[in-house]
This record gives sequence, C-alpha cells and structure tokens, in this order.
Amino acid sequence: HWMTLLAASLIAFATAADERGGVCSGQNLGALFTHACGKVNYAISYGVIASFFSILAIAGRVTGQITITIETAFAGLVLVLYAIGVAVVTGVGGPGSLVGNLYFSSWIGFLTTLRLATSAVKEFMFGAAGPAGVEREAPAEESADVEEPMGNEEEEDDV
Repeated sequence: HWMTLLAASLIAFATAADERGGVCSGQNLGALFTHACGKVNYAISYGVIASFFSILAIAGRVTGQITITIETAFAGLVLVLYAIGVAVVTGVGGPGSLVGNLYFSSWIGFLTTLRLATSAVKEFMFGAAGPAGVEREAPAEESADVEEPMGNEEEEDDV
C-alpha cells in the first residue's frame, strides 16, 4: 500500500505544481477560485510530505528497520494531511474540484492512507497474533488430537 500512496502523492504533487502557475498568476479565474492559490500550495505540500514518508516506510519495510509504532505514526500523519487535502483541494472552488489527475490522486491517496492507518493501528494494538494476544490456531488437519467418528467405536465393540 505504501507504493500506491507514493504513486498517488507524486501525481498529486506534480499535477498541483503544474496547475500552480495558472492558478497563482493572478489570472481572472472567477469568484469561485479566489482562494485556489493557497489550496494548490497545500496540494503540493501534502504531495511532497506524503511522498517523503512513503519512501521512508518503503525503505524501512525493505530493510526491516521500521517498527510498527513508527509506521502507525507515519500512516496517521499522512491520513490527516490527505483528509484535509481531499476536503480542501477537491471541494468546491478547489484546484482539484474538476475531475482530473489531482482529483483522482487525492482520493486514491486518501483511501490508501485510510487503509494503511487502519491496518497499522490494528497491528499496533493486537500485534501479529491477533486480538488479546491469542496465537492463531493451526488448521485442523495438522492437529494430532483428531477424534474418530462415532461409527468406528461401535465396530470395535463388535469384534
């Protein structure tokens, strides 16, 4: 999921940076887009910050150097950035309010961070063992304590 977030963040950053020139140049875009320059700057910011944290998380996962606490913190921070970004950037008057790369990358990034954050919090709270620290049970076929069906006991008595 971190790779998906990295891709969405880079697209959001690049698209917002490309739109910044037209939005912030003072061109008459109408009353609806009066605060769009600040919103496009926010899109650039969360794109860069989320990309940075994604790269750190990916590198940490590959090397095994990231703890679940750090990954949960990364996911939580990026989730907050994207939640605000989706509201501000894709809302009415935002630079991503029209359907396009910024709109889709913002929503994909938000949904991905939501998935990352819920998975990280679940693993942080319950660990790999599951709720209440209970180890996951082995499949029944691996168990040595398999009982014989009831019909077999009667056959043994008749012999």
